[in-house]
Amino acid sequence: MAERVKEIVVRSLSRYNMLRFGRRIGVAVSGGADSVCLLHVLALLAPELGLELRVLHVNHGLRGEESDGDARFVEKLAGSLGLAAFEASLDPARLRKGNLEQNARRERLRLFAQWRAELGLDVIALGHTRTDQAETVLLRLVRGSGPAGLVGIQPVTDDGRIRPLIDVSAQEVRRWLTAHGFEWREDSSNRSGELARNRVRLKIMPVLAAENPQVEPALARLAELAWEDERYWAPLVEASLE
Repeated sequence: MAERVKEIVVRSLSRYNMLRFGRRIGVAVSGGADSVCLLHVLALLAPELGLELRVLHVNHGLRGEESDGDARFVEKLAGSLGLAAFEASLDPARLRKGNLEQNARRERLRLFAQWRAELGLDVIALGHTRTDQAETVLLRLVRGSGPAGLVGIQPVTDDGRIRPLIDVSAQEVRRWLTAHGFEWREDSSNRSGELARNRVRLKIMPVLAAENPQVEPALARLAELAWEDERYWAPLVEASLE
């Protein structure tokens, strides 16, 4: 089990051709288990794959001292791995004007694009897991998404974002970290019922898992099939319109 996560990441990097943009990688690290696992795995793989890593942290400031604690944790973690760390702080008051999730995501994407340009990064690596994928697909099903929406979280995007943990479950992440003695931070907001994703994770997924213990990989597989269909049809449709 301890080596399984590393093996899955190597396979995903190849399967989704994640390194086609290059090997200078900015790793987005929040301090949570998923992104901490991602950083450790990529650091282990760096020598054999020729990866050049930078650590990126966005402090949203939404949890006060807890957010600042995350930033200090990430800086210390980067230092322990001999990696340069870059942090940006956001104004929580501005984020709360309107849709908080959308505002935070927009600001993160802006910062990722800025860092990519300023630091000469080829890609930004994000810590989304198979568990996140399953939750995203379920949310989109509930909201009436069409086939394209079922693609869920894309393993690779055209603007240079990659997700090496997309085939790893959140449970596997925590087991791997524990087996290696690595610490991570817990985000208290993940227990809040105010966010739709949290309600899916805390209430809906456990009910579905009781009916089908394999519901998470099943939903992730649905996203994978939708992604493969999208890859097949998109260029054909584009060519027919020329």
